[in-house]
Amino acid sequence: MTLADLAVGLRSMAIDADRRRLVLEFVEEYSWEPVDRRARLLGERPATTGDPRYDALIAALAQHLAYHDGIEIPEWAYEADRFLEQWWFPIDLPSVRTDALVHSPAAFRIRGIFIGTGALDRA
Repeated sequence: MTLADLAVGLRSMAIDADRRRLVLEFVEEYSWEPVDRRARLLGERPATTGDPRYDALIAALAQHLAYHDGIEIPEWAYEADRFLEQWWFPIDLPSVRTDALVHSPAAFRIRGIFIGTGALDRA
């Protein structure tokens, strides 16, 4: 699955829990790919999901994953419509908020997305 494929899948879903599961599925599949093939999973500019939160999340994933793999961050990830004007906590529980404010990776924080420790780990 590419990020462009992920965007199509997210667009077809209405329930956030289902969307989060699909994002985690992408992260897991991405981790199975050899590093030299991962750039192609991130490079194509995804179409809009219809939800600015998930458009920003996809860009954050692209930047975060590329940075940690030492590959070029796609230019589309820095487009203005990939940043939120209002903060978003995908898991909005008081017990998660503090952790998310402190530990959210930079690629997410700069876009106004706050995720807790282990949020990208698949259970």
